[in-house]
Amino acid sequence: MRQHILVMAFATLMISTDVLSAFRMHGRQNCLCKGTRNHVNPRNIIHHRVHQKSPMCNRVEIVVRSSISNSSFCLNPYSIVGKMLQEMKHTDPRMRK
Repeated sequence: MRQHILVMAFATLMISTDVLSAFRMHGRQNCLCKGTRNHVNPRNIIHHRVHQKSPMCNRVEIVVRSSISNSSFCLNPYSIVGKMLQEMKHTDPRMRK
């Protein structure tokens, strides 16, 4: 009887894990960036925030605020400036978490 309960609990756990991983792979992504820019002059960056991959979004996203337009936009994380920003710490203390 005890073995039967353990087997059922294990099977339930395995099924739950499969369903959750399938949802993460095929479920709706809640990413911040719908499109990205490939270049920004680093001198014009007021601050930036790097969002790492997560269960909600399966890609790295970089949100940048520019001094030129005082607006935020997404930067391609594979661009030269994007790679540089990923290596730096956040430049605005209000943006840290």
